Amino acid sequence: MTKIVKIGVVIALLVIIAITIVITYLGRDLSYTVALLINWGIKLPTNYEVIYRIDPGQTPFGDGFRYSILYYEKGVSEPFLDDFSSQQDLELEQGVEEILNHLSIDKENAIDFSQPYLWKSDTFIPSEREGIVTKAIFLIFQPSTNYLYVVHFKI
Repeated sequence: MTKIVKIGVVIALLVIIAITIVITYLGRDLSYTVALLINWGIKLPTNYEVIYRIDPGQTPFGDGFRYSILYYEKGVSEPFLDDFSSQQDLELEQGVEEILNHLSIDKENAIDFSQPYLWKSDTFIPSEREGIVTKAIFLIFQPSTNYLYVVHFKI
């Protein structure tokens, strides 16, 4: 083999190793961010640290309840929060607390609704199941902690 071919093989192997490492260590969060974008059209600001996450794992139909706490050290950019509401919503709070109870979330990792928050939600009701929400997502941002709580389910 010539020297150029050997160097090419070494570079190719290094690229494969680097890609494997990135997929192994970043793949879960990357797939989570991509899933929210595909399923909900929500593009999360990417500079977050996962503080807590509970996910039932893969199910045949992708159903179940999921909950994540994302920490943004420098806060969340304004464009992301543009369509969030600052009005307290008791129905939202009760619905989210019901999901967190279902997931057996301890008080330490629960959302403190006594603190000011901004929120946004979206639901999906298929036409053949009129009036029945089959999937929903709730995004709750608390400026005092820079935590973004992501609660979603599919049934």
